Amino acid sequence: MMNNIESKLYVAEKPRPLRREVEKSIDFPVEALGKTLSSATKALNSIIQAPMSLCGQSILAVATLSVQAYADVIIPIGSGHKKPLSCFFVSIAESGERKSGCDSEASKAIKEHEIELNKLYKSDFDNWNIKQSAWDSERKRILNSNKPIIEKESSLSELGSEPSMPLKPLIICPEPTYQGLCIQFREGMPSMGIFSAEGGQFIGGHGMTAENKIATATGLSSLWDGEDIKRVRVIDGTSIISGKRLSMHLMVQPKLSIKLFSDSDLKDQGLLSRVLVTYPESTIGTRMFKEFDEADSETLNRFTKHILSTLSLPLPIKENTQNELCPRELHLSEGAKNLWKDYLNYSELGSSKDGKLCPIKGLALKMPEHACRIAGVMSLIENIQAINISEQNMKNAIELTKFYESEALRLFNAGYIDPNILLAERLLNWLHNNWNKEIVSIPDIYQRGLNSISDAKTARKIVSILVEHGYMHLAEDLTEIESIKRREIFRIIPKEL
Repeated sequence: MMNNIESKLYVAEKPRPLRREVEKSIDFPVEALGKTLSSATKALNSIIQAPMSLCGQSILAVATLSVQAYADVIIPIGSGHKKPLSCFFVSIAESGERKSGCDSEASKAIKEHEIELNKLYKSDFDNWNIKQSAWDSERKRILNSNKPIIEKESSLSELGSEPSMPLKPLIICPEPTYQGLCIQFREGMPSMGIFSAEGGQFIGGHGMTAENKIATATGLSSLWDGEDIKRVRVIDGTSIISGKRLSMHLMVQPKLSIKLFSDSDLKDQGLLSRVLVTYPESTIGTRMFKEFDEADSETLNRFTKHILSTLSLPLPIKENTQNELCPRELHLSEGAKNLWKDYLNYSELGSSKDGKLCPIKGLALKMPEHACRIAGVMSLIENIQAINISEQNMKNAIELTKFYESEALRLFNAGYIDPNILLAERLLNWLHNNWNKEIVSIPDIYQRGLNSISDAKTARKIVSILVEHGYMHLAEDLTEIESIKRREIFRIIPKEL
């Protein structure tokens, strides 16, 4: 047991929090969204009184989902790399920040379009059911007839292929598993979104459990990249699902965001570098009553109608397929290309060992691609038939991505997206609740502790974090634990301190 002198010493050296307060955010560059999206964002902010970046993120996510099917951007590297316009967004906000209000208002057009699709689906399904029954009956009659095989083959050829089922009328879903998403893409709409004002449903759902999260993250990353979905299963056999587009916007509370952004598996796999995040300061306590402004409502109605008209356009479907997209190419103008090259160089230099972007280099090195995607979205919102990205749209997109860059750095500096901090928290919890001793050694930690700390190097690195923050101290006066000699023994600060 600790003596009184030691106890007083530990009280005097009260541990510091492993995570620091998040620094103040820079202002969200709302004007960089362009006329249509910035007007809608400011109107949403006026009506809901949620943080501006939360409103802007909601509007931009809806805009992305509405246009992602129609074009792919050509990134000017080498002979050109074709990439989707799809974007993944995460908005961090406390309960009471009106996340649901933002999502509900911004997504009106999507929900209205889904309602119309569902009506058509019911009618189309009834017609398909009739045709399918007739086709099944005729096929059975042909096969059961006494005609020679060659005549049966001819009759089956004349009968033609089985009638295609109508596409499932789902555009957005809050918490799909990757397997469920693949099935939906095979049987439903080729352009979809994972949208949820309660993103914890997805983060804590079946698709992100320990045994499923790598497959989910890999699948989402592949969809973001625009790659085909290739699956080989015992029951379903081999399938290749091509021409699909997926956007995402999850609104999550701070504690759940830590679980997401501190996950080393998700970071190593690359999903987190494909996510644009914002964590605005709270507006709770500042949202005093204000009179309803009809002009704001009209602005949002115009945005809803604009998005609805875009969603109602015929999708560019590949010939001889039912739901495989064939987006056209969207190129950077010369002015846009010059701006983009400078931004690419900035991101590369900033990601060097001593660069300011090094802590978030995985994301930083993808920021030029993020900029191309956002610039493409803004171009198609202006003109759905656009074939070029203007210099102004690229300038605006770079301003927006630099905002997201600053948000990621804020979270890193506070320890939100540092997997080592998460591991240190887990180790501290294990020491307080499972170890039940006042001293511990490095071998005790990696041999008897968490599965994720399985070697001396990792254990020493995580222990150094706890020592630095005052949760453990090197016990220089001790040389053994339970009669076993140890090189390094640490005293653990009691939990109540």
